[in-house]
Amino acid sequence: DNPREPLVFVLGGAKVKDSMRIITKALEGSVKNILTGGLLANVFLAAKGYRLGNPSIEFIRGKSLVGQIEIAKGLLEEYPDRIVLPSDVAIDRNGERVEISLSELPQDYRIVDVGSQTVSSYIGHINKAGTVFANGALGIYEIPAFAYATEEIIKAIANADCFSVIGGGDTVAAARDLDVEEKLTHVSTGGKASVDYLAGVRLSAIEALKDSPARA
Repeated sequence: DNPREPLVFVLGGAKVKDSMRIITKALEGSVKNILTGGLLANVFLAAKGYRLGNPSIEFIRGKSLVGQIEIAKGLLEEYPDRIVLPSDVAIDRNGERVEISLSELPQDYRIVDVGSQTVSSYIGHINKAGTVFANGALGIYEIPAFAYATEEIIKAIANADCFSVIGGGDTVAAARDLDVEEKLTHVSTGGKASVDYLAGVRLSAIEALKDSPARA
């Protein structure tokens, strides 16, 4: 069986190079949209020409991810309508969550989550999806003020009428913390192995999961 369409990916977290591999393969296939969050979204926003501000750019530089901005630029040029970027973000203003629109960039405070407007937009995509794969937090999940987007998106996936697969430490932790694991079709704890598998040709991980027993 092929995955139920449309296919929507929600990708975040700090493992940007892994996510870029997934995105490249996914967009060669039948994935309709990639919804971005976390450090991955910041890389794509920089690729789109947004000036994020020194704290966010220095964080990207510190993770040796400046080269990924060029890769993101190429993907945005090739697939402009399929990669979805945040329309607003949350910054860490001395420990306080402050949401701003992209027009208010650059900032002297680090971007730490996507904003509530973005969350609403992403939930709209999820509710129309036949299959959703989510990997990586959309903000800094360990800090409650910056866990908002990750929690809202996981709840939306759990409540959506779709085939759902989640992976990644913070994503799985959010599902457990919110007590929605049983509402998801498959929770992958395979870490990098599942990422490698998912990045394989024709999204073989989802194909394989469709043949495995669904969670009750």
